[in-house]
Amino acid sequence: RPHFNDAMTGSVIVTPAPSPPEVSMTTPASGSIYDGPAMVMLSADAFDDIAVTNVVFFIGTTVVGIATDIPYTLTASNVAPGNYVVMAIATDNDGLSTTSAPVSLVVRHVISYQNYSFTPDKLTIRLGETVLFTNRGGFHTVTGSGADPFCVTDPVASCVHTFNEAGVFAVHCEFDSIMTGTIPEPPPIPPAGVVIATVAG
Repeated sequence: RPHFNDAMTGSVIVTPAPSPPEVSMTTPASGSIYDGPAMVMLSADAFDDIAVTNVVFFIGTTVVGIATDIPYTLTASNVAPGNYVVMAIATDNDGLSTTSAPVSLVVRHVISYQNYSFTPDKLTIRLGETVLFTNRGGFHTVTGSGADPFCVTDPVASCVHTFNEAGVFAVHCEFDSIMTGTIPEPPPIPPAGVVIATVAG
C-alpha cells in the first residue's frame, strides 16, 4: 500500500480444477439383440469443458476401437455370440477419463435346419446364452429331448431358447426320424442330425 503509486502491484489468478469429460453410450440400446457373428455399430456422446481427445469402445473387456472425432462412432465386425457389457471411456485434453454407464448386448448363436439336418449339429455355448433356431426350408419341429421341450412339438419357422442350466442337451424334429437322437451320460458321438448344446457352467 505505501508504494501503490509506484506501481508495486500484482495479482494471483486461481484457475478452476480441470473437469473430467462426460460420456454416455447412444448405440446400441441396452438389451439389444443381434444374430452372430454380428456387426455392431457403437456410438457415444462425449463432452468436455475444453476438448475430448478420444473415446475408447469396449465390448466386454476387449477394446474394439478408438474414435477421435465427432461423431464418436465405429463398427465392430464379427462379434462372436455371447452376452456382453458394452461401454465407452472418454479422455480429455487434461488426461482425465470418464467411463460411461454400461449397456447390455446379446449376440445369439444361430442354428439353421433344413433337408433333414441341423447346422451346426454340435454347439458349445456358455451358461445363460441364447440360441436362435431358424428354418431354411421344410416342415420341421425343434423339440428338446427330456424334460425341456425347447420349441415344443409344433412346426416353427424359427424359435429362440436360452440355456440356463449346464449340461448336454439334444434336439430333434418330430416328423423326420433322421433328425433324432438321444444323449446318454456320458454322451457318445451322436447320429447325424442331432444338435448338442454343451452348456458350460
